[in-house]
Amino acid sequence: MARFPDILRSLKWTDIASGVRGVLGRGKKRRKIEGVCVVSGPNDLPYVQCCVASIRHFYPKIPIYLLKDRRLGDTDTREMEAVCRVELWPAQRESYGLGWAKLEVLTSQPRRRLLVLDSDIVLLGPLLATLEAFEEDMVVVLERFPPEEQIKYYYDLERLKQMDPDWVESGMNFNAGQIVATTGLFSMRDLDPWLGDTPDFYLKQPDVIKCYDQGLLNYVLPKWEREGRLTLRRHGFMYWGHGVDLTHVTPGVLTRSSPHPFLAHWAGTKREDFSTMPNGHLLEFYRGVYRDMVARYRKRHPGALPD
Repeated sequence: MARFPDILRSLKWTDIASGVRGVLGRGKKRRKIEGVCVVSGPNDLPYVQCCVASIRHFYPKIPIYLLKDRRLGDTDTREMEAVCRVELWPAQRESYGLGWAKLEVLTSQPRRRLLVLDSDIVLLGPLLATLEAFEEDMVVVLERFPPEEQIKYYYDLERLKQMDPDWVESGMNFNAGQIVATTGLFSMRDLDPWLGDTPDFYLKQPDVIKCYDQGLLNYVLPKWEREGRLTLRRHGFMYWGHGVDLTHVTPGVLTRSSPHPFLAHWAGTKREDFSTMPNGHLLEFYRGVYRDMVARYRKRHPGALPD
């Protein structure tokens, strides 16, 4: 998973307002999101539990899939699978390498409309209605970064122009930890010019494209959009868990009528003690939600879960 430092740039309120106005102004047919896929890596089970609990908190019935990267070993998620009705994604390999697992979801067939999330994310409200208002094939977050961050987390623009003389720079990039994707619009073979896969996935031009899957997706999705292969929408639906003060988002408002159709993302350094994390009250809340779900499940199904 592509990671950022603890001090992260937040969205501008003008960007968020623009995105919301875009949603409200659209009178076109909605594109239903058919499920949510959470991509997990080693040692992130507490965050996965919070992420899944936040999804179930707002959407009791939507299919949830869990794709595990087992490159450093497996994690026992049987409790969460049973309690939260999570289905394991049929992974095609045991090990992907940092961040690359989500490409398996994006290239999967048959075509489906999925929200694909990193595990260090929680929902702050009923977000899907906002995202379903967009007709584009892919919906990503709306961000702007200075050149010194772009070259570190996305690509070296000067070298990219040498590699691809037709490249048109938009001045906008996106964190790849949250994507609404119509799957199957491209295949792993389509990524061959830039992506190797033995033994794990790797970038073939690491001096040009940076930061694993994130840099690659920031290159190929806008490229294929210009070529008419897919459509791409940028919308402000994410807060940085490390970078924005979310103390106003209290447990009391985290109901199904929450006025916050956004998600929070803690890319970067993780701590086991949520109370020491910026906006850790949100993680603590969803850890409590998960534990309550487990307690109710045990009461309804005595002996079904190990002690």
